[in-house]
Amino acid sequence: MFKKLFGKPKQSAATEVKPHGQTNAMATIERLNETLEMLEKREALLQKKMAEEIRKAKEYTKMKNKRGKPLTDRGAAFRAD
Repeated sequence: MFKKLFGKPKQSAATEVKPHGQTNAMATIERLNETLEMLEKREALLQKKMAEEIRKAKEYTKMKNKRGKPLTDRGAAFRAD
């Protein structure tokens, strides 16, 4: 009855040793290099986007447009050409 309530007693850790999966160092290094390359590409893309947003912000402040909407596109959505 106690086995049903509390389960079987665990064996000691010294008697039950499970081998960990063997790690392949070269595969791990290759995977890390791929991850590094992906992160570098992502970083470059984000830096490019940041530079574009900074350029837009400078252009808007130069035109004293605080809302960030392009002044030339006003009403463009309502025009039916």
